[in-house]
Order: sequence, then C-alpha cells, then structure tokens
Amino acid sequence: MMVFKVLVIFLITVQSTFAFWGGLLRAAPQDLSRLDLKIIEIIYSEDISSHKMVRINAGENIGLKVGDLFTVYRKERDPYGIKTIEIGKIKVAELNKDQSFGIIVEEKTELSLTVYPKFPMVMAGDSLQVHVPEIQLTQVISPIITLAYKDLFIDPLDHPHSYELSEAGKKLLRQSFSEFAGMLSGNMVVEAYTDDFGSSASNQLESTQRAAIIRQFAINALGFDGERLTAIGFGENNQLDQNYTPDYRSQNRRIVLKIIPVNNLGF
Repeated sequence: MMVFKVLVIFLITVQSTFAFWGGLLRAAPQDLSRLDLKIIEIIYSEDISSHKMVRINAGENIGLKVGDLFTVYRKERDPYGIKTIEIGKIKVAELNKDQSFGIIVEEKTELSLTVYPKFPMVMAGDSLQVHVPEIQLTQVISPIITLAYKDLFIDPLDHPHSYELSEAGKKLLRQSFSEFAGMLSGNMVVEAYTDDFGSSASNQLESTQRAAIIRQFAINALGFDGERLTAIGFGENNQLDQNYTPDYRSQNRRIVLKIIPVNNLGF
C-alpha cells in the first residue's frame, strides 16, 4: 500500500513538472522566420471596417502579436530550382490560441502581376515571412534594356532550336547586366518575346527557354542572386511592329532586362 501511494505521488509530480515546462515552452516566443506560416483561407470580416482578411495557421501559441506585419510570398519552380515571388503584405488584427486573422494591406505587387498575370493577388496556400522594412535613402531610376535575339544567340532564325549564346552575345550581356549591378533594392526580370510566325505554343516555349538561358548566364557567369532574378517568356504577345516591315521579325524577337522595385509601404 505504501509503495502504491509513493508511485501515485511520483506520477503526479512528473505530470505537474511536464505541464509546468510545457506551458513555458508554449508561451515562449519563437523565431517566426523559421516557421512554416501559411494563409489557410481568404475571408471577409464586418468587424474591422469590412477589410479583406486572411486566416493564418498559427496564433498566440507561437508568440504572434496584434500588429505583426508579414510579407506574403509564393514559391515558383523553374528548371533551375525554386525561387520565391513576393505577392503582398498582411498585418495581424485578431488572435486566438492556435490561429490568427490578418488584414491584407497590400494585395498584389508589380512582380506578382508580371509572374502571375491571372492570379497575382494574395491567395489561400501562400506562405508568410516576417516583414523586414527597407530603408531607402535615395531613389534610383533603373534602366530598361532591350536586346535583339540576333545579337545574343547563334543564328536564332536559321537555327530556332539552338539556344546557345554567342561570344558577342555574352559580352553584350555582361555590359548590359553591369547597368544593374549597383541596384540593391528590387527584383530583376528577364523578359523574352518572339514574332508571330509559327504556332503560339512553339513561340511561347522558345521565349521561355531563351529567357531561362539568359537568367542562368547571369547567375553562373555574373554572380547575380537567383532569388531576385526571374525569367519570363511572353511568346508572341506585345508585338512592337505589326506593319511587317523588313526588320519586323528582328524587332519583336527580343530580350528586355529591367528592375521591378520593391514597394516599401512603411508599415
């Protein structure tokens, strides 16, 4: 009987100890940048001025606070790996124990409009990361550089399925990318376009592959950050000249390099 009482007291003590330390661990704030925070659903709330809101898969249990600001991003897979595309921003407005609700303060970005023209806005399934405000001391006007396929690739018209850069093309790309080397804020986009000869599907494929080749050259040969460099093929969209002049095809078969600034809202 005495052994049974001792065992009961021991079990109660152990249970109380685990409950005590478990409570401390649950209450302790965590490094939010290491957590897999996601938007569960998009909702509307009449409680907060009818703002569009989102439900998040975490709350007080990981130390979230009302007013916390998060950047919404979406993972984009390409032939060279996975990169993240910034979609918008949300601010935590309501808290529960294991979930929270945030107001959408930026629903889409210029980059998301470019990469996801059909679905550029904040959506369920998008991921979250703690927003780190940027301090912008000066405003820099970034260039937009347009380069012809014929100046970059080896005979792109005679050999449309060859995507090899010429030596002159590599030199031209080095000169062109150097214009963006000192711009630390923003995301760079490599856009590729074709003429409207041939099928729409083949033109889309060609533009996508040529943009990807140039993006990879900038990463491997020039040391650009792949997380901030996006390649997009637009195919035969956005024709520059539809009068079918002698230089019509060369004008439209082009690469465009530009910077899309990060929108600093100051929240």
